[in-house]
Amino acid sequence: MKAFANFRSTFKPAAFDFSLAENEGVLDPETSTNYEAGVKARAFDGAADFEASLFSMDMQNIVTPTVVNNLPALTNGGATHLSGVELAADLRLAHSNFVRASYSAHDATFGDYLYSFDGVSNTQLDGKRFEMSAKSLWSLGFSHAPERGFIASVNANHVGDRYLNKRNTALAPAYETIDASIGFRTARAEYRLDGRNLGDRRDAVAESEFGDAQYYRMTPRTIRAGVALHY
Repeated sequence: MKAFANFRSTFKPAAFDFSLAENEGVLDPETSTNYEAGVKARAFDGAADFEASLFSMDMQNIVTPTVVNNLPALTNGGATHLSGVELAADLRLAHSNFVRASYSAHDATFGDYLYSFDGVSNTQLDGKRFEMSAKSLWSLGFSHAPERGFIASVNANHVGDRYLNKRNTALAPAYETIDASIGFRTARAEYRLDGRNLGDRRDAVAESEFGDAQYYRMTPRTIRAGVALHY
């Protein structure tokens, strides 16, 4: 078993807002402090690996987009806090079979954070969760991967509920996705058929930079066939 811990204090030089809107010029520098600690272990004659870690991060003077006199601009928004725990396990079974699992719980919230939604007044977001930030994530996968012959894998992924906006008024439900693949390996080539997002989920996964309340959706079900040659 190995234990690890680290502390980091970072400093990002002040940004200058080159937009056309009236502003104060150079913004305050962004700063952050980060604490992390955990353990890594290998057991059963190397057949299993485990890892667990805790982290906490505080960020100050976050640069955020805003609107000044109907023109886009930048401003220092305030503080944010991130903390959580992450767990992972990797099992190597007989006959080239593998099982992998991971879990993480995150608490990502705004601190003393002012944000202008209308370009006129500021809204205090202290205590609100980050938009698009799920509190829990987990994955579970199985694979059969010998050096020669038939290969296959299946993976399940879970994303917990998350808010779609900074005000925390629109809560999106949790969702799961399934990926799978099959193939065949020879000494000179590998033939594969891969499927991603087999359930064809189309949940919102990221905010669009083109405006408020606009989102990028998950890539639809995708099936790909491929051949890799080894020289």
